[in-house]
Amino acid sequence: MRSEATLSNRSRRPCLARGVAGLLVAGLLVAALVRPADADLPPTATAAEKVTLQPVPKPNLEGMDADVQTQLESVRQAVNQLRQQEVPADQMGHAMGELGALYFLYGLSEPAIPALANAAELEPREVRWPYLLGFVQQRDGHLPEAAASYARVLELRPDHVAAHVRLGEVKLAAGELDAAAAQFQQAFDLRPTCARCRFGLGQVAAAAGHPQEAVEHFRATLELQPQADQVHYPLGQALRAAGDLDGARRELAEVGEVSVAFSDPILVWVRSLATGAGAHFVRGRRALSAGDLETAVAELKQGVEADPDNVSIHRALGLALRRSGQSQPAVEEYLAAVKLEPSNPLNHQELGLALIDAERNAEAVLAFRRATQLDPDFADAQLGLGIALGRTGRQQDALSHLDRAVELAPDNADALFARALQRAGAGRGEEAVVDLDRVLEMDPDRVEARLNLGILLEMQGHESAARRQLEKALEAAPPAPSAARIHLALGRITERGGDRAAALAEYREAVRLAPRLPPARLRLASAEAAGGDYAAAAESYAAVLAAAPGHRAARMAQATCLILTGRDADAAASLEAGLKELPDDPYLSYQLALLRAASATAAVRDGAAAVELARTAFGALSTPVQAQAVAMAHAESGDFEGAVRAQERLLAALPADDPLRPGAASRLALYRRQQPARAPWKGDPALLYNPTVPLPSGE
Repeated sequence: MRSEATLSNRSRRPCLARGVAGLLVAGLLVAALVRPADADLPPTATAAEKVTLQPVPKPNLEGMDADVQTQLESVRQAVNQLRQQEVPADQMGHAMGELGALYFLYGLSEPAIPALANAAELEPREVRWPYLLGFVQQRDGHLPEAAASYARVLELRPDHVAAHVRLGEVKLAAGELDAAAAQFQQAFDLRPTCARCRFGLGQVAAAAGHPQEAVEHFRATLELQPQADQVHYPLGQALRAAGDLDGARRELAEVGEVSVAFSDPILVWVRSLATGAGAHFVRGRRALSAGDLETAVAELKQGVEADPDNVSIHRALGLALRRSGQSQPAVEEYLAAVKLEPSNPLNHQELGLALIDAERNAEAVLAFRRATQLDPDFADAQLGLGIALGRTGRQQDALSHLDRAVELAPDNADALFARALQRAGAGRGEEAVVDLDRVLEMDPDRVEARLNLGILLEMQGHESAARRQLEKALEAAPPAPSAARIHLALGRITERGGDRAAALAEYREAVRLAPRLPPARLRLASAEAAGGDYAAAAESYAAVLAAAPGHRAARMAQATCLILTGRDADAAASLEAGLKELPDDPYLSYQLALLRAASATAAVRDGAAAVELARTAFGALSTPVQAQAVAMAHAESGDFEGAVRAQERLLAALPADDPLRPGAASRLALYRRQQPARAPWKGDPALLYNPTVPLPSGE
């Protein structure tokens, strides 16, 4: 666990976190890298108690703002001066503890640990020093040491709620569930309004396989802190494990970034020690952690104003701006970081992420490429470069960098997932399946991976295996958009199996879950039309067109369904609307030309308009069916000589065995008798657009 009060201008690479889109978002890591330096606080024994102290290395403060450097140096010098005097141990311990607290505050773990350990020995009745020592040990992953430090706090103060909670977190991380539960329960007994206590008890219950108990604790957490929307995720997972899939889906749809707040007086005191730009940085990061983006941006902007050369603050402000949806200002902050430290690959990598957020993909390619030039082994930069190249259509280049990312970090599920999607798009479905299988080995609950695996297996004809993956994905109670895509894919498999009624049920569920998902509406409409329910299909196509008026296939299919239900005037109006969206579209022009020329409804027919429409269609497509429409339009306009000439040219061009010849010959006879060719419209399959709109199985 990383400290909530850490400030540094040194650099570290972030891990990529899962994110919306599709894109993989970098987390903020600002802990300092401390170079080994001379230890001007060597081991010694105090005159008062002859306590042997650990050496405290002098950290490298390069890059920190001037106020912070002055603060640290002055406190360190004060400690040195006290060491030259015969002072009581507790006085020395207090000074050493404040120095350790400052190192802790600014992310300097290497000197913080011995300074705090010394303070705990010199001032053994002060709980702050072992508590902060435990926190930094916990943050750095030293769990046994952290547990011992927190236990020392509780020896001094058995009613210390924060120490019980922190020790519970350590025991939970170590897999000691009973011990963790005992600590969280003691904290809760001491403070029944402690949301973090209930949350910890929920985590323990979930880990122990008691989902219903976990649900109760997580719901109680949200009652205490409704704004802590991160809790919706473990609550959704617990509901899923308890068999309540609908409830799980509702909770997962509410997941956000605000964690459970926790009153921790010692950390509040430590944060109060921050000075200069560091004070704004600490408050900004705290607000960012709590999901208060407005405060985070305001504080970090003040930090940048106070110390414009601090790279860490620019990067932190960039992250706060990105999270608040201000992608363009975020880019400016990362550009400032790049200008200050052009040789730091992390700055270029984070700039690339911000540029992708701003949909400036070509520039993102340049930023990620620079990061990889500075550090070819930077796996996250290789991953970002692969994603950005894919978004600019450079598929092969994208794959080469995603391959490199996987080579550098073979256990990075994000890199494998990104490569799987790129491989699938390049037609390398079998390799994509291998990647997705590996992703699911590492993260079985990754719904998008399982969904895409199901779709790929379906496309490869492995329908039973695809169904198993899709049904397993549904068991995870995914958010509504993902669940809709799963039902859509299951509907396709079911429809191909011949069970149209079951397929319709799947498509309707997909539409219910995601009313604005066009492929779901299209598949539902196609299945309704294929089953002869043209009226329902026309309504389903209308819903597609409301969201996408320029969708040609939906427009033509809707018009056909309207014609088949005797609503020629509505069909004509729909096609006219389509031509406003797609002027001179030959397919829409062709269908409307037929309607204007041959409708059974007199008010719909318009020979002159039909001629213009048919000529537009034939000029663009020049196929026999468009030629036939030209002849029909001439006949409706009264130009039977033109109709005869057009029909004769058509017959001369048709092969002897062409299925269009019988109908074409009968129409030629009508034109020679000065008669137009009209209904029965639905009796002529050659003129009827297939109402079952084919869609790619991957859509």
